[in-house]
Amino acid sequence: MGYGRLRYPEKSKVSGAVTEVSLDKLTSRSLSGVGEVLQGKAAGVTVVNEGGDPNGTPKVNIRGLGGINGETPLYVVDGVVFNGTPSVNPNDIQDISVLKDASAAIYGARSSGGVILITTKKGKKGALSVDFDVKYGLNQAWRIKEALNAAEFQDVMYKAYENAGKLNSLPIAFNPNLYPDGRITRTDWMKEIFRTGAIQEYNVNISGGNEKSRYFVGMNHRSLEGILLNTQAKRYNFRVNSEHKVKDWLTIGENMYYNYSDGNSADTRSAYTGALVAAMYYPPNVSVYTPSGAYSGLPVDVAGGYGDVINPVAYLQRINIKNPTHEILINPYAEITLAKDLKFRSNFSQTFRLGDVKNFTSRVLEVGKIFDTNNLEYQSNNSSTALAEQLLTYKFSSGKHSFDFLGGFTFQKTIDEGFMARAYDFRSEAATFQYLQNAADTNKDVSSYRFKQTLVSYLARINYDYAGRYIVSVLGRRDGSSMVAKQNQFANYYALSGAWVVSKENFMQDISWLSNLKFRGSYGILGNLGGISPQAVNPLMTRYNNVVFGQEPSQNIAYYSTTLPNNNIRWGKSEQKDFGMDVSFFITVFPCSLIILSRIPGTKFLTKFYQVQQHM
Repeated sequence: MGYGRLRYPEKSKVSGAVTEVSLDKLTSRSLSGVGEVLQGKAAGVTVVNEGGDPNGTPKVNIRGLGGINGETPLYVVDGVVFNGTPSVNPNDIQDISVLKDASAAIYGARSSGGVILITTKKGKKGALSVDFDVKYGLNQAWRIKEALNAAEFQDVMYKAYENAGKLNSLPIAFNPNLYPDGRITRTDWMKEIFRTGAIQEYNVNISGGNEKSRYFVGMNHRSLEGILLNTQAKRYNFRVNSEHKVKDWLTIGENMYYNYSDGNSADTRSAYTGALVAAMYYPPNVSVYTPSGAYSGLPVDVAGGYGDVINPVAYLQRINIKNPTHEILINPYAEITLAKDLKFRSNFSQTFRLGDVKNFTSRVLEVGKIFDTNNLEYQSNNSSTALAEQLLTYKFSSGKHSFDFLGGFTFQKTIDEGFMARAYDFRSEAATFQYLQNAADTNKDVSSYRFKQTLVSYLARINYDYAGRYIVSVLGRRDGSSMVAKQNQFANYYALSGAWVVSKENFMQDISWLSNLKFRGSYGILGNLGGISPQAVNPLMTRYNNVVFGQEPSQNIAYYSTTLPNNNIRWGKSEQKDFGMDVSFFITVFPCSLIILSRIPGTKFLTKFYQVQQHM
């Protein structure tokens, strides 16, 4: 429910749309990350793996887009708010909850896309326990798109020209009388670009504890050969969670992890040069290789009819990307019992994400879409996020009345910085020559950046229930962000929700087949800060060498911003209304929900971009 955990039977007292993700048989298969864990496990949560790239992050949406800027869900792992998708080993996950309605407003500025709460495994009281898990499997594409054979391809193109009334301009490539070789099928390109890849995964979990201390240590290695040629991904993950009761009134603990990932990625989304599109449109009468063993291009005499297309097998086999990424989390916390049912929790975290990219793009000289130069690109992209949360909770009960109070202050600062350098024209494409200083072209592209953003928040929540039958929750949050204009930096978010547990009424006690019946509703205002660019208010300046100006016009150097700053930019807000009914039959064996949702996306952030081509 956000900033606190509810345990059964307390979960029946939730008035919002909170879904507990079923994690049964989670360890029975190898999963790449959180996205695949969620796939098909929670109503209203859609997960799409796009293009078969083993290093790609699945696209996750909760009840559609979170706003007209396309906000995605906010991830919170063990109380730590993440920018983007966290690199959590699925084998370390204990449970996942999804906030799908206005109750997500407790996370304020970034909540309009919904919130995914992840809790990792903790140690348990008992002797040392060691679990070792090994998985090996095969990975292949399911239902590969059936391609046209050469004759069908030529006939379809002929028919298209005929229907358009342009047979007089029909390319020779699509004329069966002038080009009969175009009807001979030599390659099924969709089958050529796919393969069966191996998956290997190893997990070691160590846990234990006593009355005073608990610990959990998890280690993971996963290696995946992608279903596309020459694509692969690998991951190493190490986690330590521990908690210690130092005094009756003091508990301290920490969550720490290190994740390393690397792989070879393919462009599978581009509608122009993507591997999948190229395989669909490359003529099937062309072989993959020439008799000499080189990659084939289009037939020279008819190449103009096919347009700018690339040999998809050649494209995939030439991919040469190294992208090592390190992610580190250090999260110490302390919980102090000030009085009975009155607790203070101080939570700190520091997250580092360090990524490097070395990408060598080879020449493509086959007839078709020709790239007659090569280039080498280096990138360094580093991110550091510090989070401090101070939370006070109090629980109070009197007879059938129960209250739960939460108040808190949070501060989060993120610094993103990095650089890019690209050089052109390497006379030799051998690996030993793939360094910037070996480029023959003296023109080089160089750029760097540094963005800093802070978010200050004040939050409060009151939960009330009467005998577990009538439930009301009121919450509010005030966020201040450096990403919007100074005069508009603070905004308020709130939500009100209520529920009536009909099945606990006296007149329902004789209905044995109905174990739970609850009506609930919520209304709230949520934020969509995720749609703002870091350069919306304070854009970076870029140098341009060829500007002519002055009283006596001459070529000069000038600086400009690629983004037009918006000094009046304000917060985006999303209004949500939710009405639902939860029903369970025969002691929760057959649970189901009926939901009516209304979402008004609210404000859209408008940012104008100006781009000038440059070389340095």
